[in-house]
Amino acid sequence: MILLSLSSLETWLWDSANILRGSIDSSDFKNYIFGFLFLKIIQKHVAY
Repeated sequence: MILLSLSSLETWLWDSANILRGSIDSSDFKNYIFGFLFLKIIQKHVAY
């Protein structure tokens, strides 16, 4: 098994996220983030 240091893992994860994100404009990316935040807030309030 290959062990990764924390810094190499962070670099690998950021590079992977950049590849998956592709060429999404920052304003479009904002819409995804706001959607996820909205769902998280709804989930938190429904759980109680």
